Amino acid sequence: MKIKLYIDNISSPNLPFNGEQIDLFEDEAVNVVNKINDIEKLSSIFSDFSLSFTVPATPSNNRKFKHYYDLDIDNTFDANVRVNAILEIDTFTFKIGQLQLESVEIKDSVPDNYKIGFYSKVSQLSDLFGNDTIDLLEFDLVGSSLVKNRSNFSQFDFPYNQTNLLKTINDNSYLDNNLITPLIAYANRDWNYGTADATDISLGPTAILNKELKSALKVINIFNAIEEKYGITFSRQILDSRMFQKLFIALKTSDDNFTERQLIVNDALPNNLTSVGYNYATNVWTFQDTDHLWHNYKIDITTLTVNIPYRLIIKDNGNTIKTIDFDGGDGTSTLLYIGALDSPTPTTRNLTFHISSPPAFIFSFILRLGYRDDPFTITLPNDSGEGFNYSVSDNLPKIKVLDFLQGVMKLFKLVIQPITNNDFYLNTIDNFYLGGKIIDITAFVDQSSILVKRPDIFSDVDFKFEATENVLGKKFKDVNLNNIGYGDLSSTKKISDKKELVIKVPFENMLFERLFDASIPESDGIDPTLNILIGQASKLTSDGITLEENKTMKPILFFFNGIQDITDNPLSFKFNNGTPTTLNSYKLVSNTDNSVFNDVTTSLNFGQEFDPWHQREVSKSLFFNFWKGWFDTIYNIKQRKVECKAVLPSRIIEDIKLNDRLVIVDQRFKINDYKINIVTGDADLNLFKDIY
Repeated sequence: MKIKLYIDNISSPNLPFNGEQIDLFEDEAVNVVNKINDIEKLSSIFSDFSLSFTVPATPSNNRKFKHYYDLDIDNTFDANVRVNAILEIDTFTFKIGQLQLESVEIKDSVPDNYKIGFYSKVSQLSDLFGNDTIDLLEFDLVGSSLVKNRSNFSQFDFPYNQTNLLKTINDNSYLDNNLITPLIAYANRDWNYGTADATDISLGPTAILNKELKSALKVINIFNAIEEKYGITFSRQILDSRMFQKLFIALKTSDDNFTERQLIVNDALPNNLTSVGYNYATNVWTFQDTDHLWHNYKIDITTLTVNIPYRLIIKDNGNTIKTIDFDGGDGTSTLLYIGALDSPTPTTRNLTFHISSPPAFIFSFILRLGYRDDPFTITLPNDSGEGFNYSVSDNLPKIKVLDFLQGVMKLFKLVIQPITNNDFYLNTIDNFYLGGKIIDITAFVDQSSILVKRPDIFSDVDFKFEATENVLGKKFKDVNLNNIGYGDLSSTKKISDKKELVIKVPFENMLFERLFDASIPESDGIDPTLNILIGQASKLTSDGITLEENKTMKPILFFFNGIQDITDNPLSFKFNNGTPTTLNSYKLVSNTDNSVFNDVTTSLNFGQEFDPWHQREVSKSLFFNFWKGWFDTIYNIKQRKVECKAVLPSRIIEDIKLNDRLVIVDQRFKINDYKINIVTGDADLNLFKDIY
């Protein structure tokens, strides 16, 4: 078989693939190792391949590798960086991946050969993502500054006021339901109905407050942002599925959830505004700072919400030059000075004034500008602090991109494989195998020696979410005899080897609560259950009685199941200190993907759990839908691992995929991994019995 290797132009690694060919040894063994990871490790989700071989130190290769052997050359090849590469067999593209130079061997002071590794593109995703977090997917690091270059999330930012916030709660057309605000209480109290006390959210005085709510983003938008930022694409079958399109992630839950907004002067301006240098159109104060001229500005801030921290920021030409943090309170004001720069020439300053705070923080302010040694002062009043946009990026959880992707893949037992340099197959493992072929390799297998082994399996397998402090979820775990959290699953098998496997995702799981009308006496014989499902993102304080917002929550996922009509049992909602309004509908979210029990296809629990909305157990769990087939295959008493050797023709080597099933005589097998010398066709195959 004729083998060819092509790599990127090493001198310009950022250019599109240009296909420079690497010289190869005529008789070099090129061994491809391809695996879906060991079958017994049920948490394995990435399929991967690698190979290594040596190439001759020809003049052409020496040029491509920039004479790496010469220690005196400054502009040498960077062996720490992998470059895109393509491997061909008989003009057929066999593998697309990345190449890395490992070493160069020198014989008698002359370079003889280079050792190189060839790796799957999947193995490079961790390098591509690095430590990036999902909240920064719209941004790029330019120098030392973050520059916003995309609008995957900001297209769903909205002016934060009562009208728009209510639309995120009960309007199906607003933002095409990419951003919603569910009834999850981030509050210092419980939520109840009909109790006629401080927890009763059906009454105006104790209504749901906007500061007790946080929004949620459709998860598909995060995948879209990953694709755009890193220039990759995922196959769409699972991402476009009905189930996945209903999946949402809750936005941040702590008081460091700050949104920055510039102070905007909207009132009528005095005639002498221009002379002091304040531009009404841009809200920028421009002046020249000289050796002896000092300026001052004073901002009187009156907070309309208490005990909410905020930050005052002053910027010059967009660069922050002063910040002051406040704990919150009423009538807070500050006096700050900008002094002259020690400069022989006047320096122009263009100042803007900003407030950084949680969205619930509402304030009024008066901006006073003037000169320290001059009694002249101009006052620019503004009485509204509500006119700002709710920023999705500012409120997304700071979870790493890689952790987020791996977490979702573990939930739904997904497999990822490179298709081209930038395109990746992403699907459930069941769909992965459905897309494979059945190949009879009986004629090519050395049947004189085949090793049959038992699978190396685990006695204990645990599926876990992050532990929660939320009051209902924690209580569920505390009263559970096995100390298993809501949605978790533990399996124990009676086998001799005592080994444990923990499959853990970086998300918490919400135990929702269906409210009942406490005002209906039990003696009436009326079902008090309401069509109101809430989440409680609060925890008990040290006294074991009082609730407080849980500010250390990990990200949570849930399904959005449309608008729920509650006209017969409405809720009360209050924006800031305004007049309460009535909620006759809301956007229902829960752990199941449908509000109708018979139409449920998936729950977000690993195991079978009682569902508060449906008031019964739901069997179509994550394990049942996405893990059970694989799990049962590995733990079936008929399961065997088979190791054998074969000599495969080029047509099979070029065509074989990890999701293919291989037939040997009258038995069918799935592939765990293989090692194939693509020059000679010699293959070492590690297979496991295809039970189903």
